[in-house]
Amino acid sequence: MTEIPVQRLLIEALAVVKRLRLPYMVIGGIAVRWWGVPRPTYDADFAVAVDESDLARLLTALSDAGFAVPIEHTSGFRDVVAGMEKVKVTRFEHGTVWDIDIFLVRTPHLESALRRRRPARIDGRVVQVMAVEDLIVLRLMANRFKDLADIQEMLRIVKDLDVRYLRRWAARMKLTERLNPFLKES
Repeated sequence: MTEIPVQRLLIEALAVVKRLRLPYMVIGGIAVRWWGVPRPTYDADFAVAVDESDLARLLTALSDAGFAVPIEHTSGFRDVVAGMEKVKVTRFEHGTVWDIDIFLVRTPHLESALRRRRPARIDGRVVQVMAVEDLIVLRLMANRFKDLADIQEMLRIVKDLDVRYLRRWAARMKLTERLNPFLKES
């Protein structure tokens, strides 16, 4: 058993996604950790390419696997964060509710990122993880202190960055002013 319960729960949720043969990628704090930035994370995030019927199948399968699926998500409600739709599932274990946010691949950036995902080994399992450049774009969008610190650390660790791709998406999403100081530092 892993020392990070939310990471183990992510692997369990991804097993359901894989069984349904849905394209996905790990994003968020666990992806940041995989790219070499050790920091705590208390939820897990992944993005999945689904239409509404696939999403319904996924939510049912996650419920069958022991995850709590809020009724509003089974009824069609979607949260929206930075223009990206998401649903959430949870699992109560050891006195704690662990959240897993599932972002829906429905934006041009997430579609591009899905094509660029990378295989990674997390908790002994091979999973697909968002490429570092796309993860930096998401961190720029969120623009919280921890996101900016993640960017700084990833740029320090990752040496083969596709700066051209990163600049193109930053420009397209009007994030160039946020990105430029990081590229001057690296």
